[in-house]
Amino acid sequence: MDTTHYKESLQRELDLITKMRDELKLQMHLAKADARDEWNKLEKNWLEVQDELRRASADAKVPLEQ
Repeated sequence: MDTTHYKESLQRELDLITKMRDELKLQMHLAKADARDEWNKLEKNWLEVQDELRRASADAKVPLEQ
């Protein structure tokens, strides 16, 4: 195997690894965005549950017989 062929082969491998690295970086970025979106949904639900519990607690304090 001559030096030129070896260098070309090595460059192809380096290009492939670089492409894989870039794709993984993009996937991680997208996963962060997805996780952030899911967190925001859960946070909204949590706030709604807290409000509902506050209302239920307040309602429970009202005497049954008025």
